[in-house]
Amino acid sequence: MEDAIFTNHTIMDQSSCRAFLALAWNKNGGALRILMMVVAVFAVGYGVFQLVAFGATMLPFGILMILMGAVAAFMSLWGYLLRLGRYTRTQQAAWGGATLEKTVYFRDDGMVQITRLGRLNMHYNEIDSLRQGHGALLIGMGDGAVLLHTDGFGAASYADFLRFLMGKCSRAKNIKLNGAVKRALKGT
Repeated sequence: MEDAIFTNHTIMDQSSCRAFLALAWNKNGGALRILMMVVAVFAVGYGVFQLVAFGATMLPFGILMILMGAVAAFMSLWGYLLRLGRYTRTQQAAWGGATLEKTVYFRDDGMVQITRLGRLNMHYNEIDSLRQGHGALLIGMGDGAVLLHTDGFGAASYADFLRFLMGKCSRAKNIKLNGAVKRALKGT
């Protein structure tokens, strides 16, 4: 599209599914993640207490509590990995293959996503959140989202793109960017 200010080309595959789930888990799982971490700390602490206070008589119970704490900590930090296989299969079935190439054009009046499945027009006033993960940016719009690879902008600067996008997104209240990007945006 000749009127595009920024263009992002992303190939959606299993690593994209993992990035999406991680960002969604961090966005939506806040209270659950905190609760699971509290359970983990309590379980490990209580298990250690049982082992120290009662010794060999409470050995099985103490070990069980420590293992439960470890499982709760895993679920708190990486629970989204349990959904990765099913989510990837569902996405690949929807894509009609193992990968889906998409190009998102950012224009003055909105965004256009083009894939082999069709074309989707989106407006900047629909965006309510921006979340950055490892090599990915999740643009949240109500119940839906668009995942972009941060290295998919070609010659354009990712920081320039974020400045542009944040200027267009008046409704975006939930913005989570990493420290280096925040410093780059403040530096200009």
